[in-house]
Amino acid sequence: MKKNIRGTILKIAIPVVLIGGTFILERMFNAKAEDFTNSAKVISEDNSQISIVDDKPLEIADKKSYGNIQGLSESFGFISNNEVIAGIGLSKEEFYKKYTKDSNKMTSDESNNAYEDMYGKVYKVKLDTLEKTPIKSNDKLISTRLVISGLSPDRTKFNFQDLSKVYNYNLTKDNFQAIKDVNIAEEEHGNWSEDSKCFIGYKDGDLELYNTETGTTKIVKVKSDDLYISAIPSFYSENGEEIYFIGEEKQNSSGKGDPRRQGIYKVNSRTGKVEDVMLLSYVDRTSNKFGKSNYKENCIPSVEYYVLDEGKRILFEGILDDEDGTYIYDVEKKEFHKVINHLDSKEGSFSSPCYVSPDKTKVVYLNRANEGGKEVWNLYAAKINGNSFTSRILIKKDINLVSSLYNAVQWSQDSKQILFFDTDKSEVKNGFVINDKAVVNLVTFK
Repeated sequence: MKKNIRGTILKIAIPVVLIGGTFILERMFNAKAEDFTNSAKVISEDNSQISIVDDKPLEIADKKSYGNIQGLSESFGFISNNEVIAGIGLSKEEFYKKYTKDSNKMTSDESNNAYEDMYGKVYKVKLDTLEKTPIKSNDKLISTRLVISGLSPDRTKFNFQDLSKVYNYNLTKDNFQAIKDVNIAEEEHGNWSEDSKCFIGYKDGDLELYNTETGTTKIVKVKSDDLYISAIPSFYSENGEEIYFIGEEKQNSSGKGDPRRQGIYKVNSRTGKVEDVMLLSYVDRTSNKFGKSNYKENCIPSVEYYVLDEGKRILFEGILDDEDGTYIYDVEKKEFHKVINHLDSKEGSFSSPCYVSPDKTKVVYLNRANEGGKEVWNLYAAKINGNSFTSRILIKKDINLVSSLYNAVQWSQDSKQILFFDTDKSEVKNGFVINDKAVVNLVTFK
């Protein structure tokens, strides 16, 4: 695991230029939200709620750790109770034997080949035997680096790209279908809708909605002269109609400075109406303190967030008025409830990635802790109870996860089991970081 998780999170600001005013975008802004300019209404929990156990406490029924998958680089999750999709490359010994040159001295082609071998190809892996079966496209193995958004929520398909096209791979039928032409230089990003019928991507400042059942694509307009998508992929939708995204808007002001604010918005793909769901305070991008190393901007630094209770609550990581943590936002009350406090780490700001169960009643998350004078990463589970986390359980202390952070923990479809891979250590050599081994961990909740 990288020492500073926040450094792995994509956060971009995309300038928007309107060409010829060829479209009109309907927007609805709540009057109260427009006045939300000075500070966030933060209700900071002291973590007393997190230890509360109700009449149905969260309990672990079974816990297993076994096996050793050499070269595992990515976990895409369960496709059945005993089978997962994973990216597997060269083992540590194989990699360092093949690549002896320092990464800083490699040519572009040499570096690309090294990372291709590190991340490897996509396989089906049976958890009980660790037997792996490659997934192929036109008799060629699929590069882990070219998988776009991982498995669909129903675990039946995933998408990937090659030099010229984006494909959907159907795991049930064991075949694939080209869905659009692309330029490999333009990396694709996107997310599946919760019903697995739509894939939501980014296209020139707007959203691109692809329907897997009809095979049709629709551009959903978002960008305007004062609003743009600020983080990708940050898209969420139940069925492709109401689409959530992280955006940033400029303040309509004739005064000095460049005040802007981030927020979570939603757009109706049928009507084109855009609504704000959650807004942070304005930040003046020209102020003296902006850009300083110790300055904490009001922002949403992670592209991962969860829409709970049919849109009544949003679980996200944020920095609000210098308070860095994980929050549940109550949409109706416009209140921010801090559910994860962050340690004042000597290494600076960090994130606490959350993994919410499919039924949205439980959460597993990482957090930094001080154990005997040493800062470590611990893995916890808790119940989601309104605006709080309750009944917290420590799953593993001083953990070193294998896989990208957004994929590090995977839930089973029945919300009863989690899968994660960890390792004893990661070796750093010649500018590369290779995991020593990948151990299978399965936790079953009662």
